[in-house]
Amino acid sequence: MIVLAIICSVMSEVICNAGLVTLLLPIFATLAEDLHINPLLLMVPATITSNFCFMLPVGTPANTIAYEHAHLKISDMALPGFVVKLITMFVTVIMTYALGGAVF
Repeated sequence: MIVLAIICSVMSEVICNAGLVTLLLPIFATLAEDLHINPLLLMVPATITSNFCFMLPVGTPANTIAYEHAHLKISDMALPGFVVKLITMFVTVIMTYALGGAVF
């Protein structure tokens, strides 16, 4: 699950979130069926982590506005964004493991 979360999170920096989820969720559903697990166990964290666009200005319109208004460099956004992305990604995966059995 952590590998799938990393894939979604990294791809979300350069691909539209809705397009990414539309592209990857059918693949994850098929993978879950092949592994004989509930598809939601893979699809929910993938959907959540695909919304973690903290590193690049192209990730979200809010990032672009902050980047232009404050005259930031890419490195000014990338390092703090990477730290936040790691924290949120691992919290999402840990919470999915912790609550997944009860929910799914």
